[in-house]
Amino acid sequence: SLDDATLGCEASDALHHHRRTERGRRAVLSCGALLPASLRGIEKATSKAAQLYAAIAPTLPQTRRYGSVDAFAADLLPLLEAAEARWKERAAGENRAATAFRPTMMVQGVAGLTPQGRVVERPARQIQGTGSQFGVDVAPLDGRSLVFQADGKVLAKFGAKLVYFVEGQPHRVAVPADLEPAMSRARWLARGAGGGFAVVGPKDLILVRGGKLWAAALPNPGKVGDVQAVFSDGRVLGIVTAGTEDTDDVPEFWQTSDGVTWSAPSELAIRGEIRSIASGPFGFSAVGAASNGKSARAVHLAFNGQVTIPKVKDFSPLDLVVCGAGREAWAAGVNVLVRLERDAAIAEPCPMLGTPSALALDLVGQPWLVTDKVVYRRHSDGGEPSWKRYYQREEGAALVGIGFTPAGAQVFDASAGVVEIEPHDIATWQRH
Repeated sequence: SLDDATLGCEASDALHHHRRTERGRRAVLSCGALLPASLRGIEKATSKAAQLYAAIAPTLPQTRRYGSVDAFAADLLPLLEAAEARWKERAAGENRAATAFRPTMMVQGVAGLTPQGRVVERPARQIQGTGSQFGVDVAPLDGRSLVFQADGKVLAKFGAKLVYFVEGQPHRVAVPADLEPAMSRARWLARGAGGGFAVVGPKDLILVRGGKLWAAALPNPGKVGDVQAVFSDGRVLGIVTAGTEDTDDVPEFWQTSDGVTWSAPSELAIRGEIRSIASGPFGFSAVGAASNGKSARAVHLAFNGQVTIPKVKDFSPLDLVVCGAGREAWAAGVNVLVRLERDAAIAEPCPMLGTPSALALDLVGQPWLVTDKVVYRRHSDGGEPSWKRYYQREEGAALVGIGFTPAGAQVFDASAGVVEIEPHDIATWQRH
C-alpha cells in the first residue's frame, strides 16, 4: 500500500495550508490541472509513494488536461481527504502528530515589562457615526463575532448585520430579511465548511459564501441540545451540543466538511458545559465548566476517538482554549490561565487584568491572550514561562479579538477600533 505516513501527513498539511484562502486553494489546484507528460527523474525518488507510482505509471491511461480547476478538485480533494483521515487515525493510534501545522519558536531575551515593538491605535472612525451608511446602529462586538483571515481581512457581526473589513475599510454584507432573526440570535462567527463563513446560534446555522447567505440545518434538529461551542479550521466546521437525557448529559462533538452532511458525533466524556474547543496536531481540546458552574472541566479528543481528561477540577471555569504545536494547550478563564497537558493542568503566572476574550497562536507558534484591557504574549525566560504585556488600555471600548499577518498582530475592540502591534521579532514572522 501507499506510505500512509508520507501521503497522509502531506495531504493534511496541503489541505490545511492551501485551503486557508480561496486564492491559495485555486492556485495549487491549477498547478495540478495539467498532469505531467513525462516521468523522467521519478525513478530517483526515495518515497515509497513515488516509487509505486513509477512502477505502475506505464500502465495508466494517457495523461489529460482537466477542463477546469473545479473538475480537477472533484477528483483530487476526495483522495487527499481520505488520505488525511486515514493518517490522522493511524497517527493517533501510534502516538504521533498528525501534522506539523505550525512552527514553535520560543520568545526570549526581552528585558522589562513591555517588549520592544511598535503599537498603533486606529479608532473606529469608519464605523462610529456612520449609521446612515450601514442603515443600522452599530452593536458592540465580542470575541465570538469576529473572524480573522490570513490575508488580513476581517468579517464582523454587529447584531443582525455583517461587515467585511478589507484593508481597514468596511463593506456591508447584505443579510436577507428572512435571516435577520437567526442572525440576531447567533452567538458565533466562524470560517465555513470548505470555504466561506458560518454564523452559528444555539439552534441556527447560516452559511456565507461569495456574498450569499442561506440557512443550513444543524445535526438532528430537535433531538440534540443547544450549541455550546464552535470549531473551524477553514475546511471542517464543528459544533459541540449540550448533553441530553439520550446522551447521559454528556456533550457531543459534530463535524461537517460541506455544511450539509454531519459525521457521527463524538462524546466528550464529561458532564457539564463546553465553552471552547480547538484543534492541534494530535486532536481536539475542549474546556468549560462543571454542571454547577463552579469548577473547570477539560477533555482531549484524539483523532481516533481516544479520550483523556486533564485534572482541572481545582480551577475555576475555563472559557477559552488554544492548542500548541505539540501536545500542550492553553486555557483561560476569569483570573485563571493554565497549560493543559495530556492528563494534567499547570497554572502559568500571568498578571491578568480584566476578563479574557481571546486566545490564539501567532505565526511562530506562540500563544497570545487578550483580555478586555490587556494584550499578553507568552515568553520563555531561562526556560520558565512568563506572559508579557504588549499593550494595555486604561479606558475605552473593551478588547475582543486578535488576528495575525506577517505585518504583526491586529487587535479589535468592541467598537471595531483596531490596535496594530508589530512585535520586536517581526522578522521571524515574515519568514512564515
